[in-house]
Amino acid sequence: MRPVTAWLLAVHCAAAAAEQFRLDQTYNASNFFKSFDFRTTGGIPTQNDDNWSWVKYQNLTNAQKKGLAKIKDGEVYLGIDHTRVLNKTSAEGRDSLRVVSKKAFKYGLVITRFTHLPELVCGGWPAYWTLGVGEWPKAGEIDIYEGWNLDIHNKPVFHVGPASEFGSCTIEQGDQYSPIISSNCDNTFADNKTQWLNQGCQSRETTNTIWASPKGGIQALEWTTEYIKLFTWPHGKEPDNLNDDELDTSSWGQPSVQLRATNCDINRIFQEQQLMFTLPVCGNPPGSDQFWKELDGGSGRTCDKVTREPTCIDYVSKNPQAFKNFYFQIKDIRYLTQKVIKPTNHTTIATSTRSMNRTSTATSLTTTVSLNHTTIASSLTATVSKNQTRITTATGSTIQDGQTGIQEAVTATSTASKASVSCKHRHGARHI
Repeated sequence: MRPVTAWLLAVHCAAAAAEQFRLDQTYNASNFFKSFDFRTTGGIPTQNDDNWSWVKYQNLTNAQKKGLAKIKDGEVYLGIDHTRVLNKTSAEGRDSLRVVSKKAFKYGLVITRFTHLPELVCGGWPAYWTLGVGEWPKAGEIDIYEGWNLDIHNKPVFHVGPASEFGSCTIEQGDQYSPIISSNCDNTFADNKTQWLNQGCQSRETTNTIWASPKGGIQALEWTTEYIKLFTWPHGKEPDNLNDDELDTSSWGQPSVQLRATNCDINRIFQEQQLMFTLPVCGNPPGSDQFWKELDGGSGRTCDKVTREPTCIDYVSKNPQAFKNFYFQIKDIRYLTQKVIKPTNHTTIATSTRSMNRTSTATSLTTTVSLNHTTIASSLTATVSKNQTRITTATGSTIQDGQTGIQEAVTATSTASKASVSCKHRHGARHI
């Protein structure tokens, strides 16, 4: 006889497998320029950029005329002006792009394949990120790819609203392989020792790095009710199933960065998000005196020494050619929604019994599995039926006492519940 416990574990572990997703939308050279808006200002209409970057963002028509947005080798090219010498006293700065998806999303899987990433350059601040629809930072922000000047690593970040309103929100080193720089995601938190105002919870991607790669790389954002995960792979190291239209993430292993719902009220904080590409220069922080003259981003070189210019704008205005390779080239962006599997609503096991004083006991176990947001609910119903002479089960075995049969099923359910951690471990780190 196959024990009830074993059956329960098999059903429970199968249900506890990793998230499954189905392709909903692909953005590539065929539809990118119809699917993204080219914004001419940041979130503050009176400023060229929210962070005082020295740029003039272009609409789509001007961006295409100036060659900043185009199809290159059958892929999407997003760049910055690299031909004009500018007057450093100009308020407008260098022509650049702020590109925002028309469609917003909440939950799902976003896989982005780059074939070129912006070259390291003093003054540069390339970013691929999401911004919540609503008040910033209360609607949430996820910086997938970001850094500035001569940084040698990508620095993903989560920005959220104040803990006084949303509660504590933190990342933990055990959940991810990228070293943590600052752990508190509250954008208003600062101790001015380990974390600064507006820094959020930031990590340093030192493994599987694709930062500033002329060959590009692949990034994925996986967002469920239980967590937000970021993955990064150089080309050739991505999961085998990455191109599938239906896939699960059970083989992907530990993410580069992770924010868990147990450490942060992500379902309240993170509103619908829009994808964004930005290519600003100077501003705060890359153009500040501290980042220009003191901080080297791990490169061992500060920008004032490398450029021999006293300020960021002095350098950027005189050296357009330095930004020739400061561009994103995108093969495609694939958005997948969480796949809903219809549950088997009635799976019943009747334990074998024998007649005792004309009273027989039937134990039915009903397990309802719902993979919408990976919720597993198990209900146990024990029914005692009197005046019934005998109930025969498929196993043909007997239980000496009807109440013992009930207890066995209860114990089996408890055992299956406790074994969920083991199941998750076998299928990859999920919901822990």
